[in-house]
Amino acid sequence: MNGWDLVDPKIKRILDTLAQEKLFHLKQLSQEAHVSHATTFRIMKKLTKLNYASITRIGKLKLYKGAKK
Repeated sequence: MNGWDLVDPKIKRILDTLAQEKLFHLKQLSQEAHVSHATTFRIMKKLTKLNYASITRIGKLKLYKGAKK
């Protein structure tokens, strides 16, 4: 058993996708992580609040990126 067993698999897939160190639109992130759009939105709200991800705004467009630790 490792520490990832305690984390929701959807959150892990999103974090693994964000680890690619590129900018993602929410739809692209949800497709690459194989997580529904609505669930990705809710998870990203939590991850940005906890500083595990950051948002770059270009006009109305929001791009997400994993935070460097």
